[in-house]
Amino acid sequence: MDRDFVERRRYPRAVIDYRGILETVSGERVNLRARNISGSGMYFDTAKQLTEFTEVSLQVMLPPVGDAPELSFRCGGVVARVEDHGGEGEWPFGAAVHFNEIDEEHRLAICAYVDAVFAESGKGLEARGGRVGEC
Repeated sequence: MDRDFVERRRYPRAVIDYRGILETVSGERVNLRARNISGSGMYFDTAKQLTEFTEVSLQVMLPPVGDAPELSFRCGGVVARVEDHGGEGEWPFGAAVHFNEIDEEHRLAICAYVDAVFAESGKGLEARGGRVGEC
């Protein structure tokens, strides 16, 4: 059965690649490999399976792009989706976190990073479905 996919994301996302650590509200530390980011959240692979609705704190690291320097900050979020990649490799699980505790200046920095990644890719901002600064 064919179903049309409707994009419901409010913010466009860009590829990001760094290794970091998140901490759950219970104090458990989990290694992660970030895969993409938007003004509303982040997707990453992990070595340990997380549980949906778990509150986490994580260090976000935006690499330099365009005129923007590298930026690192902490924010909070909640696990919105978990995936099992088949249990193989260093990163057998995936998780999406929705940011629920983030300073507005940091959210805007993420949006600027996404804009710059699309601008540098040569695909243009229409490829990400929005206009510059639309965050």
